[in-house]
Amino acid sequence: MKDNADTLKLNQQCIEAELSVSERELISQEIFWISNGVLSNNSSEFPAKNLFEGNGRFEKKENSIFANFNGKQGSYQIKVNLPVDKLLSNGLSVSFKVSGWDNVRYIAIGHTSGGVFRHTKIFNIKQDAIVNVNLGYSDIAFGLQNHWAKFEAEQINDIRVYVSGESLAAEATIEIYWASRWNENGGLISHKLEKYPIQRNEELFSSLKKYFRKCNPYLDLHAETFLLSGTVPVAGEVYLDWPHYLKKPETLKESGSYAYTWHAMHFAISLMVYGVDHNRIESIVAARDFINEWLSNSFYEADNDKKYTWYDHGTAERLISFIFMHHLGMLNNFDIRFMSKLRYAIVKHTQLLESEFFYSYHQNTRYHNHAWFQDMSLIAASIALASWPASERWLQTGKTRLEDQLNNLITRDAGFAVFVENSIGYHLGVQRLTEFAGELISLTNTQSVIPDVSIELNAWSEFFKYPTSFYPATGDSFKKSCGNRKSSGKLYKNTGLYTLRKAGYVVLKNNYLSKPAMLTMLGTSLCKTHKHEDNLAVTFFYDGVEWLTDPSFYSHKYDSPIPAYLRSAEAHSCVFIPGMEYSLEPNLCKLDSSEQDDSWIISGEHICYDGIKIIRTITVPKDRLEIQGTDEIQSAKSYDTAYLVFHFGEGVVVSEIDDGYMLSHNRADTKAVLKVSKENCEVVTGMNFPERSSIIGIGFEELVESTSICIRLKSFRIEWNITFI
Repeated sequence: MKDNADTLKLNQQCIEAELSVSERELISQEIFWISNGVLSNNSSEFPAKNLFEGNGRFEKKENSIFANFNGKQGSYQIKVNLPVDKLLSNGLSVSFKVSGWDNVRYIAIGHTSGGVFRHTKIFNIKQDAIVNVNLGYSDIAFGLQNHWAKFEAEQINDIRVYVSGESLAAEATIEIYWASRWNENGGLISHKLEKYPIQRNEELFSSLKKYFRKCNPYLDLHAETFLLSGTVPVAGEVYLDWPHYLKKPETLKESGSYAYTWHAMHFAISLMVYGVDHNRIESIVAARDFINEWLSNSFYEADNDKKYTWYDHGTAERLISFIFMHHLGMLNNFDIRFMSKLRYAIVKHTQLLESEFFYSYHQNTRYHNHAWFQDMSLIAASIALASWPASERWLQTGKTRLEDQLNNLITRDAGFAVFVENSIGYHLGVQRLTEFAGELISLTNTQSVIPDVSIELNAWSEFFKYPTSFYPATGDSFKKSCGNRKSSGKLYKNTGLYTLRKAGYVVLKNNYLSKPAMLTMLGTSLCKTHKHEDNLAVTFFYDGVEWLTDPSFYSHKYDSPIPAYLRSAEAHSCVFIPGMEYSLEPNLCKLDSSEQDDSWIISGEHICYDGIKIIRTITVPKDRLEIQGTDEIQSAKSYDTAYLVFHFGEGVVVSEIDDGYMLSHNRADTKAVLKVSKENCEVVTGMNFPERSSIIGIGFEELVESTSICIRLKSFRIEWNITFI
């Protein structure tokens, strides 16, 4: 007989197994747990002999079985042999943990069927954490990885956990706690939908609407343009023709960004929010029609564009758009057929977003901003489906994952929280996400660090901003053209040098002649996502002008000439070495600073070119507006040549003078003199590909011409000076 403690633990495993599938309409479920190496279910214990198979060294634990692995074999597994039973199943669940792996390419979960390993893969597993996964033949995740194949219920007589990876330095483990096999009623959840209806939630609706507005400053324009012309907005002021006889615009396939925004329902969101705010029912109906067509063409039938139909964060955005539409459908008494289709899609999307098989699905790493969208949408769904037995599970999963993302992708440094993905544009995006998630958490009456982090993210957003409303457009960040606007901005109340050594930013703020000035130097080196070749690059804003610029972003077609240039060191105000690979791997750059009685000193170095160290020192006197720079190359490796680039902001005019170059701008009262050796200098203006060019991105696939000075270095050291007069 098992003692009470053992019984309690086993009961807890059964409860977990039942809760893991509580949103499903099950015909049957058989749960197995492990106790001291023995596999048990509610009525029997099964002998350990031939129970567990695999290519590791098995050991027993009180409530689990685990196997140790090491070496470069590449393929490792535990197979749990279940007792043969006539019971038919179309799904399985397993609770497991992997630990100690140096590299995990993927984990496959499944069972043997007719000699074939029928499975689904997890690509971004979290090690050292217990993971409960469900695999059902009717699940979207299963369909995505199995070509939408349809399988009938069958006997499931084993459950396999397979790791494709490496364990080199020490032993790694796979540990299994419990498993179950079950039969779902054809994937249908109609009974659940009747028993647990989706209710209107005014607070959630309001939070969603506010979030949608923050995400799209063109929202009203997008809706009005479609209602008047029928063209489809995809980004900024970019629209696609959509003839009435086509299911999709023909040009949708020209860009992944176009396809993503289509399937993410951005277009429908604009129509819905505009319709609500302006009392335009025709706009809401247009959104309903679009969603209804999408459900018919891309959900209930397989869409040919599998990648962007089920793109990870696009799917998350689509879920909250469906939740928003469901509220409007109840408010406007939409027909029962549409509402039933929509409710089913909401539950299946929620199920997909929770699944470890889909988490950060299209990314190379678990920790990525796309996963934040999934977490946020899962929390929103838990509120919308508050009466569902799975609601608490969805909430806890979304909250725990998002807190884990914050721990890994947010650097809390010098009183700020900074998104580590090297882009102020994406920082602002995740700030909106975190603010929204914080609002959602407040609706659940649970505690979380998320609201506190959102405050610190906002603090950095407000700080890392020019005195006007513009930002240095670091990494994959869009910025708008300055045009003819003239504004020096408000004087800084707090001036001085701010250094975030861990996050990789130095910012100097000061006021000169009743005008604010801001200098930045970058050394972001915590991850390579959205990173440009911008280590030690500087930007400078004064008198309403960005004199030294970060050239912004154009599109995600990174190999095309314009995006490739804008991402390159050649496009930034720093040293670059053509023909050599520039590594974006983490931890290759560091920054420092100091303050003296009469000046501020900023210093940094990077080793992004193999065998070469680039060193930069910037000195700024406190009593005058002058930037003194020194760049140095220390090389243990030969290279053909190196250049120092000054990339000037939009509208900056460069004129040659005796001892350097005069910089001026029609919006500025101030001019500047760049003193530098003019030998081997080239003034570059505009787009001249494949020759040297100088351009700035000002929006999605939009650019303006600019001017750069490119100096071929004759020695390993160069000094320069910019003085404002």
